[in-house]
Amino acid sequence: MSKPIIFLICFLSILSCQEETTSNNFRVPIATNGITYHDDLIWVTDLIGQSITAVDPQTGIMVKQYDFRSFNIGPDDLVFLEDGSIIWTAPIAGKVGKITTEGKIVVLAEEESSINPITQNTVTNEIFIGQQDFGGALKKINPNSGLLTTVATELPSLNGFAFAEDNLLYAPLFNMDRLLDGYGGIIKINTLTGLFEDWEVSFPEDPNKTKFKNTTAIKSDLNGSIYVLESTTPAVYKVNLDSGEAYKFGTLPSIAADNIALDKNDNVYVTTFIQNIVFVFDKDGNRRKITIQN
Repeated sequence: MSKPIIFLICFLSILSCQEETTSNNFRVPIATNGITYHDDLIWVTDLIGQSITAVDPQTGIMVKQYDFRSFNIGPDDLVFLEDGSIIWTAPIAGKVGKITTEGKIVVLAEEESSINPITQNTVTNEIFIGQQDFGGALKKINPNSGLLTTVATELPSLNGFAFAEDNLLYAPLFNMDRLLDGYGGIIKINTLTGLFEDWEVSFPEDPNKTKFKNTTAIKSDLNGSIYVLESTTPAVYKVNLDSGEAYKFGTLPSIAADNIALDKNDNVYVTTFIQNIVFVFDKDGNRRKITIQN
């Protein structure tokens, strides 16, 4: 992610949603970036506001928050471990870290900037992180020691990836410097060999569309479907893992969508770059807005 683009996002974020501290000392996020569902709550990162916040998805009320300002770190993506600790990435700072079960924020590893996507293989419990740079790498990180192991190199510019039930890592291609030329698509990576190939998809509803563009996130329901988020023409697609057929699941009013999460009922949550808002789609594609608040 280039520095000018980051500064532009910072500026737009500050204009659209000034930082607000609530009576319970939780700060309303300037933006919502990474997201995951855990213990009946949605957990969202705020890269610019430098926080991770747990939110009740029914009311939008904040119930817990970790403040990263004293570290000058903006977390962008996150996963939960089985013990309840959190592993996070911070692309601007180039750090990967952990929130321990005691609530302590620690840095596990320092890499080059652009470390962004993170996911867990639910079969092996391994944690994978990737670089949002052309020619970047995919690595495994030990969640206790911070030891990094390179899995693949010379990759395209990756964003929010996820494993599907075929145990391949599906990675959307996205780069902030190429928003205007429609860079995108999806690759699938064999994390045992480091080899990758394009995932061929089709769009029966739109035969003129040949690939995903500006794709920022993927999530699998581990039941034959993958949800794909297009950012700048914001929409969620539901793709059949076997056939590669992609159907538009829902659209968004936001000018830029960022990441997605699924809950235990397959509701789809979508974050936004410059708002304290999360959108949620039910199984039928009906959309509801969650405003994060005190």
